[in-house]
Amino acid sequence: MAKQLYYLPQGSRILVTGANGYIGSNVVHSLLELGFKTEGEKEAWSWMEKNKPDFQFNTVLPNFTIERILHEEIHGSTMGWVRGITTGNPSAFGLFAPQYFCDVIDIARLHAAALLDPNTVSRRLFGFAAPINLTDMILAVQKLQPDNILIPEPPVDEGRDLSEVIPAKEAERLLREFCGREGWTSLEEIIAQGIEGC
Repeated sequence: MAKQLYYLPQGSRILVTGANGYIGSNVVHSLLELGFKTEGEKEAWSWMEKNKPDFQFNTVLPNFTIERILHEEIHGSTMGWVRGITTGNPSAFGLFAPQYFCDVIDIARLHAAALLDPNTVSRRLFGFAAPINLTDMILAVQKLQPDNILIPEPPVDEGRDLSEVIPAKEAERLLREFCGREGWTSLEEIIAQGIEGC
């Protein structure tokens, strides 16, 4: 086996943003297997407090993100799951727990605001547009494709995330004031873009 070349010395400490999310947790796992040390958001805030650098630090905390698929050869991660509903196969959602969703483009907008807005200083921006469960996604797909007989019926008595994520209101305010949006992108709009052509 060829020797691996690392851009960072093995054993280096690496900050992983979104370390608790689906992708971030897998990145952390892989880095640990390669002999790196990882830190998450909490450590970044501690470092800022201790070192007091001459730059500002903000974090963007997305929940379940979905968006249109950008290339036909890419499955599309979470939108690939939603597209499965159009063919009668919601199996990717077998372990899906009710939670909040957010549009990937809205998350990108929040990142831009976190970087460029001089009034956004030392903030945690929560990308939590609205609660979502599998029923919401199936109903949205049924509304968008009313003649599609492959779409399954929603689960019976599915739960819903009833938490109120108060900091998400600040993120939505930034979308309106800094990005010129009316607010969060709606679930139906996201799914409509994502299943176009299915």
